[in-house]
Amino acid sequence: MGAGFAGLALTDLLNRDGFFGRHLHADQTINLNPLASKPAELPRGVRSCIFLMMNGAPSQVDTFDYKPELEKYNGRDCPSEYLEGQRFAFIQGTPKMLGPIYKFSQHGESGAWISDRLPHIAKHADELCFIKSMVTDQFNHGP
Repeated sequence: MGAGFAGLALTDLLNRDGFFGRHLHADQTINLNPLASKPAELPRGVRSCIFLMMNGAPSQVDTFDYKPELEKYNGRDCPSEYLEGQRFAFIQGTPKMLGPIYKFSQHGESGAWISDRLPHIAKHADELCFIKSMVTDQFNHGP
């Protein structure tokens, strides 16, 4: 459906109410599970992929996304230019900046920054792919 969490919820509710069953002809098929695998659009080139969906897990700034600038501002008020015109969940007043809680160091030939909380993963730094180009304008995980 392409609408994130809302789309998943709507699909489930419509399915429970029998909406899809009432509006399909006998010769039509539909996969009612929005998370079901879909046919590949391109020839298979990768043998395997590990996708980490970590709701409730440690955040990226505690594991792989070192923010050295935050160390300088740890404990200070958040600059007003970061707050103006923004909507944040559960934040009132002027929040304090929070620097890294854990120690980070570089690993492997790639020099990947990895937290000391993940010593075994750090040994495999050059075998991992870190995607750090994703952005959003959403104030929370799922609006």
